[in-house]
Amino acid sequence: MRNCIFDKYETVYTVYESSATKTVLIRNRQTDEFYILKMICKGSNLAFPNYFSEAELLKRLEHPAIPSLIDMYEDEEYVYLVEEYISGESLRQYLQDHQRISTKEFFNLIEKICQVLMYLHENSIGPILYLDLKPEHVFFEGDKLRLIDLGSAIVMNGDNIRSYSGTPGFASPEQLRGDVVDEQSDIYSLGRLIRLVSRHIDFITRVMVMPIWIRACVRNKKFRTKTVGSLYDCILRLEKNRVKKEKVISKTIAIVGSDTGVGCTHIAISLVTYLNQAGYRAFYRDEAQGRVLEEIYRNHIDWEVRQGIIYHDNFAGIMKTGSAVSFNIPQEGILVLDYGAMPTDFEADATIYVCDNTSWHRPIKKGEDMDIIICNRFSMNEARSLARSFQSKIYRYPYVPDPLHVTTGLKVMFSEMLKVGAGL
Repeated sequence: MRNCIFDKYETVYTVYESSATKTVLIRNRQTDEFYILKMICKGSNLAFPNYFSEAELLKRLEHPAIPSLIDMYEDEEYVYLVEEYISGESLRQYLQDHQRISTKEFFNLIEKICQVLMYLHENSIGPILYLDLKPEHVFFEGDKLRLIDLGSAIVMNGDNIRSYSGTPGFASPEQLRGDVVDEQSDIYSLGRLIRLVSRHIDFITRVMVMPIWIRACVRNKKFRTKTVGSLYDCILRLEKNRVKKEKVISKTIAIVGSDTGVGCTHIAISLVTYLNQAGYRAFYRDEAQGRVLEEIYRNHIDWEVRQGIIYHDNFAGIMKTGSAVSFNIPQEGILVLDYGAMPTDFEADATIYVCDNTSWHRPIKKGEDMDIIICNRFSMNEARSLARSFQSKIYRYPYVPDPLHVTTGLKVMFSEMLKVGAGL
């Protein structure tokens, strides 16, 4: 019987091998299609029952996220399972490659995982516990999400079921103890997965989603989220509220300075960080013929570039070289343009003029079309004196060494000045 398998399929390479199982990538000799072959040793008391159960489940399950069982063979030594080959990238690898993911990507991922778990828990053949949810078992295949390896899955038959399966860090406490498991055991693993993925989203959404995974990860099942469906509903409500709170405004804000070195770039980066953290969609762009973002990216490995936009926490900036050459500027969002020293000609919906107290820098004149004036490196008395001379509001920029750190003082200043000068 074994020859029948290897007459039909050609071995490409071994993916994994242990004393009890062997996983091999194989190719159909006639169709050239690739599959996964799992060889399970019948002599293994641990592996054989689990993988035989997986085969029986795959025969009866029909869900786009779950691989199909193509063939099943058996001889004196082994059971052979030929399964659909998933050629995508694991969630673990995806998160390693993407330090930041969008809110839309986050909700789409979690909702799809909830949907496949609900399918398993509410299946007509009986509630099926997956019991090994972790980032290595979640795969992206194009736009599809796939859940691999049902070797630990169990069909609940009404009796108290105990399981020692699972991966430390994701498996529920009752699994690791070998106690009775149920649907809430999968919910614990789902909560741990949500916690992991939420580290890669913006700060505001991360805070909003925290209560969901905390309730899912309660060690005492009595206080843990009861069903995947209820967690799914919480995610949907949160997504709906988050979309309402995300303020998408098409507007350009120019940052111009009295001279070089007055802090235009620092303030522009700080403003973009504040806007994104406040729920707006904002992007920085260097208009001063400099290479600010390129230099930052070269010197900071934790910054990520996708489609010509550089990301770090709540900051997003449009690069001017490399993949950004052909990149279209986002049609929706606030574009903060860093012009540096006062340009001769520019257009913007609102203008922020930056000056410092150095006497030889070009002073602003009354009547010039400046919506907002920021005094950088001014004392309080100097700022008040300038405000009296203009008979208008002047904003004093507080000392903040890191433009990516939005202090309480910055929040107050930006919030007030943007309402007045930029209409946000």
